[in-house]
Amino acid sequence: MSDLKGISATLSVKFSLSANLSVRTMFSHIHIRCASLCALKSKEIEKLHNANSDPKMRSSQYQEDQAYASGAIVLSNAYLEAMINEFYLNCQFRSPEIKELSETNIKSLNNLWDKDKFIGLPKYRNDSKLLSKYLIAYRIVNQNDYPSNMKSKLDDISNLIKLRDALVHYQSKGQSIDHFDPKLNPYKLDLDYLQKNIGENAFVKNTSSPLFPTRCIGADCAKWAVNSSIEFTDFFFSEIKQKKVIDDHDFFIT
Repeated sequence: MSDLKGISATLSVKFSLSANLSVRTMFSHIHIRCASLCALKSKEIEKLHNANSDPKMRSSQYQEDQAYASGAIVLSNAYLEAMINEFYLNCQFRSPEIKELSETNIKSLNNLWDKDKFIGLPKYRNDSKLLSKYLIAYRIVNQNDYPSNMKSKLDDISNLIKLRDALVHYQSKGQSIDHFDPKLNPYKLDLDYLQKNIGENAFVKNTSSPLFPTRCIGADCAKWAVNSSIEFTDFFFSEIKQKKVIDDHDFFIT
């Protein structure tokens, strides 16, 4: 045997470790907070309305009022979108908020989360897929279609979505003033619904201006947008027996 005395060997092993951290940030509460702040500001401005004040001042106040009211409408829609997206993502990440859901329901909801899979699924009154996301989740969890007492809330949100779309994709087109002729309603809004459910802007109330956007975009419309959104999500999460991930009742407009 060879003499190995005095011979040493060193084994050097290097380990390289790396990790990627990701953080989920919920934003639905910011959307509804901002929508509520806009609605409150719109309400505050309309309280200042004085038909005998300087016309230039009234015009400036009216435009500011409409700007805040439009913000409330758009951001209420953003809140609705964020709320349902966060729900689906909670299923993806198996968050504690959805611990009451069955594994079968979670898997079914996860299979739908790929947005392409929402295309072609049943929609409510031909609306965008926003309401479909809520209705499909309701159907999966409860194994049936939405109840009759949900219809009025769906109508509210359907009209809110249409109003948001009309604002975001606004085009200055001729439209009916004295009657609701479908041919002169380029935004496909349910003008009868708006007339019955939303009070007119105080600055142009009872004028001959078109209902949209002149008379209906104001403090009462902003209040309706915020409150209808909160009431709808309250109802939805109550029906599927899930707790809301945020407490948004402080943003309700009285």
